[in-house]
Order: sequence, then C-alpha cells, then structure tokens
Amino acid sequence: MAKRTKYPWTKWFSKKSFKLTRGKHFESQPYCMAQSIRNRAVLERKSVSIKIGENSIHVKIVGDLK
Repeated sequence: MAKRTKYPWTKWFSKKSFKLTRGKHFESQPYCMAQSIRNRAVLERKSVSIKIGENSIHVKIVGDLK
C-alpha cells in the first residue's frame, strides 16, 4: 500500500499566496502536485492561480468559490 502524505493544506490555504519547493514541501513532479493543489482548492472552496517552475510551484488564492 502506498504511503499517504499529509500536507498542511489549512496552513497553505489560509495565506493569499504560497510557494512550494520540490524536495522540501513535496516529492512528486510539480505538475502532479499542482493538480493536487487544484483538487484541494475545490474542497477548500477557493479559486487558485498556479505557476509551475522546474522545481517549484507558486500558488495565488484569487477568490472564493460559490
């Protein structure tokens, strides 16, 4: 069974923006983590803008979902 990583979603989504670095905040490919962030944003009822770098992800909370 695969190990499940628990991310500090509440902490991250309480900010207006945040930057995650591969190897420090997550281990997967940035595009995979970006999709996880998008999925979590829906659960958090937030709209996000994501910029994916080679080993980092910049996330900006742009609003609330209705």
